[in-house]
Amino acid sequence: MNGRKEFYPDFYKNFKCAASHCPDTCCKDWDVVVDDESYAFYSNVSGEFGDKLKNSIKIDEDGDRVFIFENKYCPFLNRTQLCEIQIKLGEEHVCDTCREFPRISQDYTEFTEYMLSLACPEACGMIIAADNIFDFSDITKIQNDDNGYSKAFMNFLLKSRTLTVKIFSDNTKPFVYRLKHCIAFTEYVQTLIDDEIFDEDKLCEYEYQDINAEKVNSSFVFNMHKDLDIMDNNWIKAVYAAKDCILNDTHETDCEYANMALYYIYRYYLNAISSYDIITVIKRIYCAYIVCSAMTGALGAENEFEKRVMIMQKYSKEIEHSFENTEFLTVEFIENPNFSSENIIKTL
Repeated sequence: MNGRKEFYPDFYKNFKCAASHCPDTCCKDWDVVVDDESYAFYSNVSGEFGDKLKNSIKIDEDGDRVFIFENKYCPFLNRTQLCEIQIKLGEEHVCDTCREFPRISQDYTEFTEYMLSLACPEACGMIIAADNIFDFSDITKIQNDDNGYSKAFMNFLLKSRTLTVKIFSDNTKPFVYRLKHCIAFTEYVQTLIDDEIFDEDKLCEYEYQDINAEKVNSSFVFNMHKDLDIMDNNWIKAVYAAKDCILNDTHETDCEYANMALYYIYRYYLNAISSYDIITVIKRIYCAYIVCSAMTGALGAENEFEKRVMIMQKYSKEIEHSFENTEFLTVEFIENPNFSSENIIKTL
């Protein structure tokens, strides 16, 4: 690979915010961090709107400047679900947080990967409905030694990620089979990482054998979610109410769950270059599948695409974008024996 490259999923550049038509605005629930450049501009806005800007910003417990929300809503979201800052000052003066979401960029020095977040309803619908969108296969080998990380380890991760994507993309197999295969394969790869064996040939030596063990109940997954940092209490109640609901095994939504899994893989897998942890990514996919499939059954959404989009989008919004939840899940996946790879495979 010569020079720096950028990789986008096919749908990325077609994304357009639904604005006032959005069923779950990103101007609700989340903190909006005001970057320094925007804050400097807002400080010089005069008049009544300038006063509102100045009076609507505080320093939070993390030391960030954030907007003071009113009843969980941004104070600049008007009655028609549009942004007053954009209307009055222009899109170029919307703060970085709002202008960038749901766009995500991940810089690995020699290449950058771009993604949209599942937490946006519009992006979520595009992601789970798309065909062949996650093709970053051009990233085959890292050539430089001065990227700030181990070239051998990154090439190992790229190879193992490609093999993981291949498993999830095998439409000849039911999604549950693919998920079990990926859990077992990732456990094997994690063992190599733990032993600092970055031999790409070892990855091809793995052979999966499906486990026909006695089924284990997955209620511990739902119990764990009650301990997470949740914004919407009604949502977590709905999650827990769905714990005994099993999605009909029709495989009609397998492609959607496969796309959801690929989203997690391309967004999080290469974080292991610093964390040395890939098993957490697969277990996050497992939890998302267990909860979203159960809620699909509980809400009767097997034949309603829009409902399934909202289920996956809401899960991402509640779980995925919280630092506290990420930390909690990482510890839980390591210390709770229910989340061992062997046990979660038995729940599927």
